[in-house]
Amino acid sequence: WPVGKLVKKAYMLPAQLEGGFPKACLCLFVFSLGTAPMFFLLLMVRDLIGIQDPVAMQLQFSIISIVFFISAATATMAEKLIIPSSSEEPSAEAGADAGAGGGERHSQQRKALVLRWQLMVWSIVLFGVVAA
Repeated sequence: WPVGKLVKKAYMLPAQLEGGFPKACLCLFVFSLGTAPMFFLLLMVRDLIGIQDPVAMQLQFSIISIVFFISAATATMAEKLIIPSSSEEPSAEAGADAGAGGGERHSQQRKALVLRWQLMVWSIVLFGVVAA
């Protein structure tokens, strides 16, 4: 299939080159995961809200960006205060044999995962309310 060969040649072949090119591509990809949504936000301010003045658009973008990063920092701090990290959780081997606490530990991990999910959902809703 010619399109498949072109895609493989364009994307897979550079990743196999010697030197720092594959690492540079990976770094650029990871960097774009963090920055691309912010530029997409700038387009939404222009297209959806309808702000055409560059100064007003930059002001709105800045305010939304600040609220976003403060929300992210607050959510991270709240998550650390509410949910103990795995190093702070009591070990299953303390005072019992290694297999006895396996089910309880899995249950604790499951509860922590559900709580993290709920915190993420509420922080997204709160960000939407504050940004609107």
